[in-house]
Amino acid sequence: MKETYLAIDLGRSELHIGEVNAKGEILHSKRYGIGYINQTTTLAVIKRSLEDYIVTDGWATESRPIAMGVSLVGNVNNRDGVWLQNDSKDNRSIHLAKALHGVYGIPCYIETNIKSITKAERLWGNEKHPDNFVYINIGSDIDAVFVVDTQLTHSSYFGIQDVKHMDVGIDIGIKCNCGRYNCVECIAGEAGFDKSARLLSNTYSTNLYIPHDEKVKVDIKEIYFLSQQGDSLCTQLVDNAVNGIAGLIMNLIRISNPDKVIIGGTIMANNFIYQRIIKILSKANLRLDPHNIVLSRFTPQDAGLIGAAAVAINK
Repeated sequence: MKETYLAIDLGRSELHIGEVNAKGEILHSKRYGIGYINQTTTLAVIKRSLEDYIVTDGWATESRPIAMGVSLVGNVNNRDGVWLQNDSKDNRSIHLAKALHGVYGIPCYIETNIKSITKAERLWGNEKHPDNFVYINIGSDIDAVFVVDTQLTHSSYFGIQDVKHMDVGIDIGIKCNCGRYNCVECIAGEAGFDKSARLLSNTYSTNLYIPHDEKVKVDIKEIYFLSQQGDSLCTQLVDNAVNGIAGLIMNLIRISNPDKVIIGGTIMANNFIYQRIIKILSKANLRLDPHNIVLSRFTPQDAGLIGAAAVAINK
């Protein structure tokens, strides 16, 4: 009988449920569009979606999964199974692991998205990762996790390494939500591309479609494509992001002296931008061989689900 793990990945607008085996392979999964939900309604949404998943897909083997892992946005007390915070507007602690275990009788463990993915990197990365590495996720947010002597670092309030507000020396005059200017997330994160495009569109000519409704973000793939066609604005946006990410990586290497840096997230899904970052880092005076700065083997679409399974295994 092959052991499987029930994995639940809760993102900002989507719930991804599936079963993963001990090799980190997704056996089958299903996605549920949920939009924004607050902590008070999360348990009901997960239960409703899980019940649908069990009815429509069933278990991959004759037996139920031996453990359940949940990957979550916000802050998590993984020791006690408590989801502390969804975002700055939603701060109601939920004993999520205990609640899900009580309903399904399957041991449940929870963790933040980025720490979940980092645990998956430890278990199933492209190659056996060293005892000391940094995982950086560059997508809707920019965050990092330091692994020191095989252990993920934790803060006293169960937070993560909030590197998104680091200054990387690029001054375009864009104000961050934190109150400062030119934080790296405003340069190279998904929302940062949108903010930068709107700010710089009066300075550079462009064929980029910039929606009038600021709730609708610019298309990152279109920016990449147009930058390769010589579009002035998109070229500048990509140059800023490349230099910003390279600067972030250099800062984190100098802070932590890792043996490897692993980069993931939606912004890095395109190898085009990664190669440009490595070109810059190859010319820098680093303490780390650029060959040890690698892309995650997990696609952004599946990384959280595989990370949730790693949480179930690691407990």
